[in-house]
Amino acid sequence: MSRRLLAGGISALVLAAATSPGRADEQGERLREAVEKISPSIVTVRAVIRTEMSFMGQSQDEESREEFQAAVVDASGLAILSESHFSSQGGGLGGMRIRGMNMQSKRSVQDMKVIVEREDKEYEAFLVATDSKLHVAFIQVEGLGERKLPALSLAEGGKPAIGDQVFAVSRLGKGYDFAPFATSARVSGKISKPRTAWTLDGSLGANGLLVFTPARQVIGVLTTVDPGTEDEEESGMNLARIMRRMQVAIGGGMIVPASAVSGSVDQAKSKAAEMIVERAKKRAEEAEKKKAEGEKKPEDAAKSD
Repeated sequence: MSRRLLAGGISALVLAAATSPGRADEQGERLREAVEKISPSIVTVRAVIRTEMSFMGQSQDEESREEFQAAVVDASGLAILSESHFSSQGGGLGGMRIRGMNMQSKRSVQDMKVIVEREDKEYEAFLVATDSKLHVAFIQVEGLGERKLPALSLAEGGKPAIGDQVFAVSRLGKGYDFAPFATSARVSGKISKPRTAWTLDGSLGANGLLVFTPARQVIGVLTTVDPGTEDEEESGMNLARIMRRMQVAIGGGMIVPASAVSGSVDQAKSKAAEMIVERAKKRAEEAEKKKAEGEKKPEDAAKSD
């Protein structure tokens, strides 16, 4: 080996040793900055879910307390998450019907609270809408007053290439002080049917999370993409289909582009605004009714005397 070639090889090794840690440090710094900037928009949802089950003529109801995360997509308190927590349709795990077994299950929300970052206060929230095609849902936080929450925009989404690193931000539970953390994976492929979506070489966590580039640009939503190839005999909920949905619900879904979800965000914002007015009107009517009942009781007591 010539001295020139040997010197060149040594120089290359030295350069690689010098630059690789630098690149790793730079990537780590960008990830830390991303978690710091994104985590204020990730809220914790606590819900009381009622499950109604029927099997072979027998029925059973039970309530469970569940906790999951959502991402704020409008400063008013509108947040996006997975439909599977709420839906009673076949598109999610919220409800299921198993053909040939006469088994049905339905889930409904009895109560819902939202915790912003690591605050002690729990805000009331309600379900606004579910999108059975995209398998996402929207909830609205109430009682914020003049407060505006830091929101993430899906208006201009990034378009990753195969091999690009992407990540999602979530939170741990109360026992860990709702600490934010990031999970990362690489884009492994892209599909165009039945809708555009990217596949991953690993799991980013539960469906419903927003997915980002290292530069904090929203790519889209981690969710389920139905193949759309089922025939009539497979259109019912069978055990194999349930297992597939369970797998994607706990992680391993695909990234649906932000552009495909932004329209649903706009519709949910309009519906949430209407529902806020309706709910306020209903509370006012209930308060007036209680007041009237309270004023009536002393009169009734006087008559009985």
